[in-house]
Amino acid sequence: MANLLQESAKRKATIFAFAGNTFLFFTKLILGIMSGSIAVISDAIHSLMDVVATIVIAVGIKVGRENPDKEHPFGHHRAEPIAGLIIAVIAGILAVEVVQNAVSSLFEEKKELIAGLAIIALVVTIATKLVMAWYLRRLSKKVHSSSIKALAIDSKNDVLATSVALLGVIVADLGLGYFDALAGIVVAIFIFKGGWEIGIENIDYLMGKTADEEMLRKIRFAALSVRGVLALNTLRSHYVGNKVHVEIHIEVDYKLTTEDSHHISDEVEASIEAIDEVSKAFVHVDPVKVQPDGTRIPTGFHEKHPELD
Repeated sequence: MANLLQESAKRKATIFAFAGNTFLFFTKLILGIMSGSIAVISDAIHSLMDVVATIVIAVGIKVGRENPDKEHPFGHHRAEPIAGLIIAVIAGILAVEVVQNAVSSLFEEKKELIAGLAIIALVVTIATKLVMAWYLRRLSKKVHSSSIKALAIDSKNDVLATSVALLGVIVADLGLGYFDALAGIVVAIFIFKGGWEIGIENIDYLMGKTADEEMLRKIRFAALSVRGVLALNTLRSHYVGNKVHVEIHIEVDYKLTTEDSHHISDEVEASIEAIDEVSKAFVHVDPVKVQPDGTRIPTGFHEKHPELD
């Protein structure tokens, strides 16, 4: 049920983002052409990137939720970070294109700027993006989606980029026409910055980065809350896509039967996998002798790992 709710929330987010960005793209493109503002047209290209990004993310989410199969026994969770990387590449390409157009306009004959239309387009964009950034950020935390978080980061950066574009149009309207093109270049920098942040984060996911300390705390608590677990002596975690895989060694009383130890192991596995961000837990049982004073003596080799320090 939880997974169904998460997938439903992701679909709503992508539909919301797609609708919002499509509206902004056409609004800014039309008003940008009518006003003759390079800054507004650059911001329209930025919104076009957002539209493409939303489509890519929707595909990534669809692939990512497919069940494990023979070729992908641990699922398709890497699809979402791959989608994030595609967005980062698109952002870099569009940033270069925007800079080229803005620089070219600096050396062209100045066209009349209809600042009123440009300002309307940019103010509408700022208001819309503030709402989108707030909604997508909240939703990304709720469903633990790296791709939805990427959309939230992009929307937040869009607010700053559009604010710069708005300032450029206002200054250009005061007589310094080249500020409109300069604002377009700054918008391109924001496009590149957003793509860079998204790319770095998703590379970490694909490279198997360990879970953060808060996640490790949840994992420890989930394992130690199972009756019969005396301690933990190994804990490793890494991301497989946007989900975490966990390897954990639990210590149990060596007097327990194999059946009882296996039952405890199953309970630990279920407890850890109940954490939304965790996809799979691999549990190893280490028997120990418990002394009268409470100390534990390993009955075999027990590996230690820094994530438990």
